[in-house]
Amino acid sequence: MSEMPSTIGSARMDAEGTIFLQLVAESPDLIGDALLIYKIDHPNYKAIIDHLPDLKPGKMVLVPPFPADE
Repeated sequence: MSEMPSTIGSARMDAEGTIFLQLVAESPDLIGDALLIYKIDHPNYKAIIDHLPDLKPGKMVLVPPFPADE
């Protein structure tokens, strides 16, 4: 079993509170990336904030892997 990466990408929050997740996935056969955008009214917004407690407007943070049950 391969070791989990310490980060899967980065996140930033704009002045309105919108979260931008720039995520990267890698495996021996595949590399992919995605930009996910969460506005404050998104159903999963609170889960993202809970996962990234240091994320504040104007700040960028690294994103640790999400637990398998999230």
